[in-house]
Amino acid sequence: MLNKFKFFLFFYLLVTAFPCKILATPRMSIVYTVSFPSPETHEIQVKMAVTGIHQSHLLLKMPVWIPGSYLIREFSKSVEMLTAEHEDQNLQVHKVAKNEWAVYTPHIHTVIIKYTVYAFERSVQNSFADISHAFLSNPGIFIYPSGMLTTASIVHVLPYKNWTTVSTSLAPIKGDSNTFFAPNYNVLFDSPFEIGNQDLINFKVKNTNYQMVIYGSGNYNKQRMVKDLTRVIEKQTEIFGENPNRNYLFILHNYQQLTGDGLEHLNSSVVELSRDMFTDSTLYHIFLNVMAHEHFHLWNGKRLRPIALGPFNYDRENYTSELWIVEGFTRYYENTTVNRTKLFSVNYYLHELSQNISFVVNQSGRPYESLAEASFDAWIKLYRHNENSANSTINYYNQGALIAMLLDLEIIHDSHGAYRLDDAMRYMYDLYEKKRHRGYTDLEFRTGTEKFTNRNLSKFYKNYINGTLPIDIDHYLNFAGYKLVDENAGTNNPWVGTYTEPINGNLKITEMVRNSSFYQAGLNVNDIITGIDNSPVIDLSAAVKNKKPGDVIGVSALRDGLPMTFKVKLLRRPYVQYHI
Repeated sequence: MLNKFKFFLFFYLLVTAFPCKILATPRMSIVYTVSFPSPETHEIQVKMAVTGIHQSHLLLKMPVWIPGSYLIREFSKSVEMLTAEHEDQNLQVHKVAKNEWAVYTPHIHTVIIKYTVYAFERSVQNSFADISHAFLSNPGIFIYPSGMLTTASIVHVLPYKNWTTVSTSLAPIKGDSNTFFAPNYNVLFDSPFEIGNQDLINFKVKNTNYQMVIYGSGNYNKQRMVKDLTRVIEKQTEIFGENPNRNYLFILHNYQQLTGDGLEHLNSSVVELSRDMFTDSTLYHIFLNVMAHEHFHLWNGKRLRPIALGPFNYDRENYTSELWIVEGFTRYYENTTVNRTKLFSVNYYLHELSQNISFVVNQSGRPYESLAEASFDAWIKLYRHNENSANSTINYYNQGALIAMLLDLEIIHDSHGAYRLDDAMRYMYDLYEKKRHRGYTDLEFRTGTEKFTNRNLSKFYKNYINGTLPIDIDHYLNFAGYKLVDENAGTNNPWVGTYTEPINGNLKITEMVRNSSFYQAGLNVNDIITGIDNSPVIDLSAAVKNKKPGDVIGVSALRDGLPMTFKVKLLRRPYVQYHI
């Protein structure tokens, strides 16, 4: 371990060697030391050494959200015991906002900040520590000086006594495998750490070095994973014509339950999956799709991005109406690039497209929220599901993927096969990321796409992006000689339109679908169904399976403990089940 003097000396040499990287604050240096003295308590110790202070107060801040996940997460809620000292003398620290601390530093040029982060929320967005490993989601770990996001820093990690490996996409400092350099805080916050005894898999795709680190046992086959991921990466790289990274890190967490969750970062990604999914063909396909999704964000979202998504404001929401492009197009390309590897049949791909179309058409909130609105309101709706969310919102991942498919078909048709959506994505990437070095506006993305559709998309946007009109999907599928077939056409099944959970031998309503049978009859969420036609009920579907639309049933229920009865006229189940 380097001592403090050597750290500061090395930082000074780093500044003189690479002055352009930290030009904004040439006289301030920041060194973090992260340790885990008692990981079984889920506590992470952080020491922040700051030198070159020239103000009477040092305002420290912690981000309230993590890029790629559009929810205010209030990471500062997990910070405990924050103190400041100078030469063993305690300094005054005042909490001045939910994520801000002011340190009194008159005539002081160096200060040591110490604090503890409680980390016991298992997700790709949050930090976690226990006796087996630690995962650092950096916005919830590293406090930073206000106004100094362009400042460089050094992170030194002290692993727990039996941990052997520190993995991150940050560049290691030569001669110390546990010490890393971050040229600014945007890079630091976008470079998570996995620390423990993770399995390491190294491979190379053309000129880019890849590493996959796996926490948790599993039935995975390393050779198969590398071979198949290589093919996916090659197909994605072909779209944009280059891989902007020299190094890329996959962090894979294997757990008992399948979550399929993931989060993209600048030069890495984090994915949570089931440890026993790798030998089942369908589940293995999910693995490839999730990995393909997060890797595609390397271009779409991290570099080719809406103008609101970088540089970031870490204190509040960063609003954009284009998350349907960031996430929806990425979902389309996760399926499309896996399909291009030819690891699975084209029928598998068409089945996935059909499933997505069915999901979009069946959304009960589709007439009430546009794609642009769903993107803008992601901060208050997508991650805050309640009993009425399905009736009032849509999923911009799935509907955005459908829009990407339609535009792909439109471009192929209009250009007689000379172009496709790939060409529009590459054009936008070259123009805004490589030439203009900024994000795009909504109008700029539309204009860029119009170069390949060869027609004005204002009506398309009015109807399907900013509006809520039903999409004429067959019109676009016909360009490729396909059509939709609804397997539910001609069926006449009854529909109650409610979701329930068992409670004391009865059923409690947890969600109601707008305009369903129970909804129109006046039943509510939290009502407890005690009987149908004077008979006990433990399964609603079984209770009405011998009924037909138009039949009237009697429903007995408790509302706030008081008995009520309802006459319910059963409606026909309206959901589609498409295949292409």
